[in-house]
Amino acid sequence: VGDINLEFRDRLVNDLRGKLALELVPTSIEETVRRADIVVTATPATQPVVKKEWVPEGQHISAMGADTAGKQEVESAVTTGALVRCDSRQQCRNIGEINVPVRDGLLDPEQVAEIGDVELLPVELCGPRLDVGLDVAEELLHADLVGGELDGVPVAEAVREGDSFSRRMG
Repeated sequence: VGDINLEFRDRLVNDLRGKLALELVPTSIEETVRRADIVVTATPATQPVVKKEWVPEGQHISAMGADTAGKQEVESAVTTGALVRCDSRQQCRNIGEINVPVRDGLLDPEQVAEIGDVELLPVELCGPRLDVGLDVAEELLHADLVGGELDGVPVAEAVREGDSFSRRMG
């Protein structure tokens, strides 16, 4: 677990230790990102806290903190180099994690599919960037979630249950 506020990070780790089916270790944000298969951000950051050089191939990032224009938790270079999915393209392009790369002309919002449009479709029908031979184990996936209070529920449940698909979580 990594956090800018070390006191909060340590308190969170201590509060959750023994309550989850995961081993929680307080580390730096960089170490957390470098070691995790799944990264969940939920910060009020206006400057990225996740740097491109820290992100390993095949990582899943769920960015949920950017909820106002100009907020950004993940460097644009991560977003533009990832397979990006969002809950609402319209909302995310204005206030979500993709708002800064879209504003800066680094990301075409039409290349970002909404999660509901692709979850149940065969790979070849999932739209831009998916027809280039998606290998889920190798592809960096960036989920931009701004839609509402229910977005965090599946993530929280997966953390609580120690979901079997995740070896390590940061």
